[in-house]
Amino acid sequence: MAVIVAYAWGKDQNNNDVKVWAENRVIFSRGIHTFTAIPDKTVLDAGESANIEIRLFDIHGNPVAAGSSLSVSTTEGELSDSELMPDESNYGFGTTYFSTQLMNTYTPEDSILTTARVTISLSSPNGSGKINLPFTLKAGLTRFFVVRCHFSIACFCLRINIEDLRF
Repeated sequence: MAVIVAYAWGKDQNNNDVKVWAENRVIFSRGIHTFTAIPDKTVLDAGESANIEIRLFDIHGNPVAAGSSLSVSTTEGELSDSELMPDESNYGFGTTYFSTQLMNTYTPEDSILTTARVTISLSSPNGSGKINLPFTLKAGLTRFFVVRCHFSIACFCLRINIEDLRF
């Protein structure tokens, strides 16, 4: 940030010495320093959603310049907001924090285990970039399967619910 100060001096209407000055602050925006996206979870059951927090600023902690665009897309599920800087006049109002949500739109009746790829794209006078985040979406996975364990002394069967497994 820079401060520009302008001075003028002279005499007022009563012939007194006066000094007039004005101060303006200027923020210089530089190249992108931080562009991160952090989800609060990456495995979503049917109907669940994940918050995605996006931080974006230059080396001085300033927001990106006007004319920037920040968009989010997904291959599966649904996003709460896909255009985070919708136009040049609304480029974030000087903010460095953005967020959106990914919702698993599958129902418990669906039987699916898939990966959603969320892409966050930045186009800016400060620079451009992309972040790709993988999410696991699952629904209706309540089938049982049998695992046979062989030991030298005993053999037994173990029944596991697939929802109890961590992917």
